[in-house]
Amino acid sequence: MIKILNYKLSKKGYTTISIGIGIDYGRALMVKAGYSGSSINDIIWMGDVVNSAAHLCAKAGRNGRNVLVVSSVFYSNLNDHNKNLLYSFYDTLDRLTLYEGNIINLQMDEWYKNNCE
Repeated sequence: MIKILNYKLSKKGYTTISIGIGIDYGRALMVKAGYSGSSINDIIWMGDVVNSAAHLCAKAGRNGRNVLVVSSVFYSNLNDHNKNLLYSFYDTLDRLTLYEGNIINLQMDEWYKNNCE
């Protein structure tokens, strides 16, 4: 999807974008925050899992990493087929084994090749 979006952005003369997706598994708290009666009344997600996913997101797509980085807890909850789509790496900064991948929807990629290249 990012390839299609970047193709359309570049045709209009806009700067393209890059992404990083971080995924973790755990409990999160969802609360509605803001002043009642005001237009600022958004849903907020809180918890260690949210912070961890954001941290993984900062690693994804940068410094040679693939666009998807997941925690070892998330990885352990995957079935064997989905585990085979990811590769492990050791993050020396956080001293953790993490998993990364660049999973592509083949039908969408084929559509991109036929319509955008």
